[in-house]
Amino acid sequence: MSVKDFNGILLVTLCAYFIVLLAGQIYVKLGYFRGSNITTGITHDWLGTLYEAGRGFRYYSLSTEPSYAAFIVVVLFYAYIESSQTKLSKKGNILIWFILLYMLLFFQSAYGVILMAVLIISKTTLRNSIFIIFIGVIIFLIAAVMKQPAAERVFNLIANVNLSNLENIGSVDYSASFRILPSYFYVSKFNFFDFYSYLGFGAGQSENFLIPLLFDVPMDTFQGGFMPQFIYDYGLIFGFIFLVFLRSEVLPKFISFESFVIFLMLTNANFNTQLFWFTITCFALLKFYKKRKHTESTSRKF
Repeated sequence: MSVKDFNGILLVTLCAYFIVLLAGQIYVKLGYFRGSNITTGITHDWLGTLYEAGRGFRYYSLSTEPSYAAFIVVVLFYAYIESSQTKLSKKGNILIWFILLYMLLFFQSAYGVILMAVLIISKTTLRNSIFIIFIGVIIFLIAAVMKQPAAERVFNLIANVNLSNLENIGSVDYSASFRILPSYFYVSKFNFFDFYSYLGFGAGQSENFLIPLLFDVPMDTFQGGFMPQFIYDYGLIFGFIFLVFLRSEVLPKFISFESFVIFLMLTNANFNTQLFWFTITCFALLKFYKKRKHTESTSRKF
């Protein structure tokens, strides 16, 4: 397909996420959601809706949970802007920009807050840096006044996490601990002289390693991120092969917005997940079209 077709698919998919989010909100508003009287835990219902005790309603549209949805809509937006070769401030992109912000607001994912901040920074130039800083301060103040849960979680982590005693991060943010502690335990207990560290301990063995470290009660299974579960199961050598694939086919360069998104995504999604392959596919196609455009422009010069 042409880059124009690719760009159109990205926009249609982004709008589809927005439409389903609105449908989910209407579904809740009309009183069709069941389970909002729970006192502990989380209840999921139709149209990407969930109710979390003590936190209220959250949404995830066409995805499987809020953090996945936040990643996907940011990836869609970024790939759309990059493939269309337009600026964020272009009049036609303003509406899409606000659609993205609206979705991230109601997904209430801390990942969404982090990704949005890095997206803005990555698009900042010296020419508009003062304006971007001003907007950033305004967004920060609005989030603080409205007590936006996702933003509060990020601020709370920054303020209260003690890097010298990282194992106690669960007391600061229980959810974040399951994204950070697995990699922490993997690195802290890594054995350079163990043959299996390089070729892997086998499929599913990371659960036997992590569950006793993460939980005080018996658990049947734990589905964490690519880091460290894939690395533990299949070894550093296959992890290195994956990095070579990323640099060759997916990343424009190691220090880039794409690299940051993928690094963050790998703490949240393992190999066989919707988020993993959606992100990889979007960025791989984006790199392909950029490379083809560069080749065509170079050939015209000669």
